[in-house]
Amino acid sequence: MIWYPYEQMKTMKAPYLIENAEGVYLYTKENKMIDSVSSWWSVIHGYKHPKLNEAITGQLERFAHVMLGGLTHQSVQSLSDKLQSWLPGDLDYCFFSDSGSVAVEVALKMALQYYMNRNETERTMVLALGHAYHGDTFKTMEVGDDEDYHCVLKAYGKSSHVIHIPTETDALEQAFSEFHSRLNCMIVEPLLQGAGGMRMYDLSFLKRARELCTRYGTKKLQIGQWISLILLSGWLLLVLGLTTLSRGANFGGSINLSLFSGYVNAWHEWSYTELQLIIFNMLMFAPLGFLLPFLTKRGEKFPFVCLISFLVTFFIEVLQLVTGHGIFELDDLLHNFAGSLFGYFVVMFFLACFRDKNGSGNRL
Repeated sequence: MIWYPYEQMKTMKAPYLIENAEGVYLYTKENKMIDSVSSWWSVIHGYKHPKLNEAITGQLERFAHVMLGGLTHQSVQSLSDKLQSWLPGDLDYCFFSDSGSVAVEVALKMALQYYMNRNETERTMVLALGHAYHGDTFKTMEVGDDEDYHCVLKAYGKSSHVIHIPTETDALEQAFSEFHSRLNCMIVEPLLQGAGGMRMYDLSFLKRARELCTRYGTKKLQIGQWISLILLSGWLLLVLGLTTLSRGANFGGSINLSLFSGYVNAWHEWSYTELQLIIFNMLMFAPLGFLLPFLTKRGEKFPFVCLISFLVTFFIEVLQLVTGHGIFELDDLLHNFAGSLFGYFVVMFFLACFRDKNGSGNRL
């Protein structure tokens, strides 16, 4: 037995038995009918469209479906490229799902995941419109506001994670003013709310919504980030003072490309001075790796720290070479880079211990 959607099974009339379809027409044994809703908007180009049928048949001759988990194929790449050519700015990634409701679910999850990855765990709310319809899966019903479709959610009571507002600019401004630090996205039906009663609203509302999302989408630097930035700036000035600015310009652009020369001297000559210099250089750059994870979430990623550590140390060595205040040495590059990584591993160890203790579960 078939359980038909949007029907009371005990009182529904017998459904029409469709035997054929072409263009905008559906055919029963006796009648020819116009499909004015295009099978719920999934056949907007009409039935038996020759180009679509040709594409489907050609694809079936190769294969019907291949997942995108670690795999790809030319058809999906061609479609992605075509969609990308129509999309504005950097809105150029395509994520494929199997229905409209699931597509909205995916978008809502992406918005939430974005802020969770940034450790902005307070951003759990969605701003939506009154009389909205976005689908019939659970989260799409929660962000929707249609009594006919979503009345079952009354069993859960009013959601604390969704704010519904009318399509009025004052209400929009007030919502962002009050909840902007807790919002992860705003979801709208642009200009026309079909299922909600063919309600149209002004383009200026949509433009203002875009402006507010842009303004409040990126979180400002927190106190800890400001402190990290100030400390890193002070550290960089101190390092420049010790390695470059405090020295006389008497090195004449010297270059030492002998790797491990300092280690060799320390070993063969039992030079404590050389060994102390190596250790000092390492420890001098430890604050760089130590502070980066506090400055930005990307600072917790090992490749990012490696890149920044190399660029900073390379910059200082080049500055010494150009100004004549020091020698460009591969050994110094190695020492400084290793020192920064040492600071990074130390802070990540303590962060991991702290998060395990507090049960935050954030991945490093």
